Amino acid sequence: MTATTVVRELALFPDRLDPAASVDDMLLTLLPGQSATFHVATDRELDPSALVSAPVLRCVNEARP
Repeated sequence: MTATTVVRELALFPDRLDPAASVDDMLLTLLPGQSATFHVATDRELDPSALVSAPVLRCVNEARP
């Protein structure tokens, strides 16, 4: 994941695709141009496009007042 703007509290929830899946890091804040890689542990094959969209990939920036 590479940020184009400030991304606050980026989180990946792979357990929404596989209840046994886990991720190595959570709640990352990225500045523009910074990158992060999430490592997902699971025995199942997960759809890569599902991993980068809601409700699996979320951040505080999505919150609306």
